[in-house]
Amino acid sequence: MKHELLEGFPHAMARARDRHNRVVVNLVLALGPLAREKGRVEVRSRSGRSFTLA
Repeated sequence: MKHELLEGFPHAMARARDRHNRVVVNLVLALGPLAREKGRVEVRSRSGRSFTLA
């Protein structure tokens, strides 16, 4: 089972759906070499919450 940290607390993650996978692919393509080289990209939302794409 995968987990993610939200505001410092672990939460169980649901299995990725096709729509999610398309969004991730589009983000990786849009972010370019940075996303492909690092393998992990941290994104901060307008509300200030941060998310890590791995």
